[in-house]
Amino acid sequence: PDIDLTIRHFKKTAPQFHFHTMRVGEDALKLLEGSSSKSDPFDLLLMDYNLPGINAIEITKIIRQKRKSDIPIVIVTGQGNEDVAIEALKFGADDYLVKRENYLNRLPYLLTSTHQRRILKNQKRELTESESKYRILFEDNPQPMWIYDIETLDFLEVNTAAVRHYGHSKEEFLSMNLKDIRPGDEVSKFLSDLRKKKNTNFFMGEWIHCKKNGDIIIVEITSHSITFNGKQARHVLVNDITDKKIMIDELITAKEKAEESDRLKSAFLANMSHEIRTPMNGILGFAGLLNEPGLTGEKQNEYIKIIEKAIARMLNIINDIVSISKIE
Repeated sequence: PDIDLTIRHFKKTAPQFHFHTMRVGEDALKLLEGSSSKSDPFDLLLMDYNLPGINAIEITKIIRQKRKSDIPIVIVTGQGNEDVAIEALKFGADDYLVKRENYLNRLPYLLTSTHQRRILKNQKRELTESESKYRILFEDNPQPMWIYDIETLDFLEVNTAAVRHYGHSKEEFLSMNLKDIRPGDEVSKFLSDLRKKKNTNFFMGEWIHCKKNGDIIIVEITSHSITFNGKQARHVLVNDITDKKIMIDELITAKEKAEESDRLKSAFLANMSHEIRTPMNGILGFAGLLNEPGLTGEKQNEYIKIIEKAIARMLNIINDIVSISKIE
């Protein structure tokens, strides 16, 4: 049989290949059941077109359309069945070989090249997926991000949000380094802190940056070390907290004003309490003296005048309190 002949030939000429043989197509489908593009148990599927039961084209359809597996498939067919093999390619087979003279000598090369093409295709797909994730996580991230060289501090990559937020074009950014986005008096402080954290894998901190238009902003930096294009680098996420800082400062100022206002109110009320007690004590005291027996009319008039003055003083104090309340 062809299977036995093929295995004997490979053992002699290409012993690096290892075969798991199945003589019926349904057995192959059972063995591959549950496999996917990332979990195929075999590197390649080699099929004779004329399998007992289900043929190679139907197996190819099931593997590609239903199983969604991308295991490489090579079909071997007899002379005169080239059209059938081409049809198999349409349904997802990777290659085919016609059983002509010395076809077995060509088969190891065909299987190797087919497998290598599939590897390259998968690597290309994975690269595309990786680039897509990169665009989502870095390029299209709404937060400003960049990557810089640890040794030179040069920008190696910046995302769109950084370009938009700082005002520099991407080309300008890539010709600059980290010192260029800091006010002059911040550079030495930045370099000093950077030396302390040079060997730190991850760090956070607040810094003062300068936009292209000269605006000064306060930013919160999150940074971790990476390798980028073969260089030791750091990935930086920037969070502009300028508005947050202004809001906090305003809240602190308002709190201090409120506390000062409360302190003044407490002092005012304490003083008013004293001011009210003084005339009230006078009124109560002299009112009591008016009830003294044997009090002359002259003394009565004297005490009444004192009481009237105390009442007038207290009325003035009350009017002042009412006026202050209206102002507040």
